Amino acid sequence: MSTYALMQLDVAQLKKMIHESEGKEKRRRIGALLLKDVLCVLLAVTFIMGCGAVFGKENSPVGVVIFCLVLSMRFVHYEYCKKDTILNMGILFLILTFGSFAASISKPLIQLLIHVVCLGSIMLMVSDQPRNGNALIYFFSYILLFGNPVTGKLLALRAVQMGMGYLLCLLVLHRNHKKGLPVRRFREMLQSYHISDPDCQWRLRSVLGVSTAMWLGALIGLERIMWIGITCNAALTAYGTIPHKRMMQRMVGMVAGCVLFVLLCMVCPPEQRGFFGIISGLCLGVCARYDWQSMYNAFGGLIAANTLFGASTAITLRLITNVFGAVFGIVMAFVWAWIFSKCKLPHNVSAKES
Repeated sequence: MSTYALMQLDVAQLKKMIHESEGKEKRRRIGALLLKDVLCVLLAVTFIMGCGAVFGKENSPVGVVIFCLVLSMRFVHYEYCKKDTILNMGILFLILTFGSFAASISKPLIQLLIHVVCLGSIMLMVSDQPRNGNALIYFFSYILLFGNPVTGKLLALRAVQMGMGYLLCLLVLHRNHKKGLPVRRFREMLQSYHISDPDCQWRLRSVLGVSTAMWLGALIGLERIMWIGITCNAALTAYGTIPHKRMMQRMVGMVAGCVLFVLLCMVCPPEQRGFFGIISGLCLGVCARYDWQSMYNAFGGLIAANTLFGASTAITLRLITNVFGAVFGIVMAFVWAWIFSKCKLPHNVSAKES
């Protein structure tokens, strides 16, 4: 396998191959992993900083969203025909742009309704093959933009930026999937969904769970509701995982990330902290385990929040919102299973979660 082909593998696959190899081949595979990591971080930093420079630093999160969606589109499509894929992708980008904005300026109850409609629409359009992870990425994108709202001219620039992101995704779709798209229509896929299907139950649980978690956070008056949504999304939308085990890993990683952030802030003066984000990204790029990923995600999140709230407040908010989102996600998973057992409907979501 060529070095380029090795770089196309995900980190878990590549690290397994490294573990199984020896000598020169082992070193070549390690080199492929490190090269993939460095190039991906450099490309991400360049792209996101470029987006911030052109469309305003407040729209830098849009750069993150577009980067993630383009990378996802390289490997995963929507599992229905090209015509419907192009149309629905446009609708998805409109939801991400204006649905998240509408939710951000609404009162809690209206906000809940908007979340359910937007996340429900996203789920229907992208999740025919749950294990591909499309729902997790698109939910994350919606939550990130909801948590970083803009108005006026910046909103117009965000719309232009998302339009460019849509075109990029179309180019990737054409290049990577022009011969691999199914012939079935989107409506045919919808007709195959039924509440007795475990995948359909998972979709409904994810939409209602993530929407309700963010609504409760807004109702209570918590800051950074976005972090609640992201945590609950990780608990409920990551297909094939057990929520309470996944959240235990996340909490361990999150606490470790907070500790790492405090230690590095104690050691490094403010003028030397500019590289924290790049270091975090490089470390994250070689992690295959979720607890390690959570550690560097928490560290990276605190870097951004530190400029808004200060270190102590940022850490406190990170802990509160992550615990809130994790506990709610776990409770939602158990209550969901209990409801289906009482209604005498087949419920095999937990059987698929391992």
